[in-house]
Amino acid sequence: MLRRKLRLNVFPHDFPCTCGKIQDAKGDHAFCCSRSHKGSAHNQLAHQIAKAIGPALAAANITRTDTAMETEPRLYLTSDPLSRPYNISFNPNNPNHPSHEFNAIGFDITIANATKPLPSNQNLSNSEECITTLTANADTFL
Repeated sequence: MLRRKLRLNVFPHDFPCTCGKIQDAKGDHAFCCSRSHKGSAHNQLAHQIAKAIGPALAAANITRTDTAMETEPRLYLTSDPLSRPYNISFNPNNPNHPSHEFNAIGFDITIANATKPLPSNQNLSNSEECITTLTANADTFL
């Protein structure tokens, strides 16, 4: 996602999308495609982060190695029983870590809309102007 925020290629080259349009190397089409829109990308990203964060939390002694990462957990409020306040949550169950006082810790994954592509006649090199442009573009969505 950092490559996307910095407007670097996320795919090696353009390729056809299942909708019939071109999936661009920067990944912009994936976030506006009528067949595979950003909701699909969001769910895949949340799932992959959930898989990756478990070992990291165990290595930091926040959870045990067998602690499950929940995706799209329900909050179970009587006023809103279908609410899903975060995409990923976990139980910080290591009694030796300060976070064990919480029942659950969760976070939400947000995918910003694609920025407008650069004009085809604009050639960005590794110049100071390029770095400034990419940084300003990334800052817009961070």
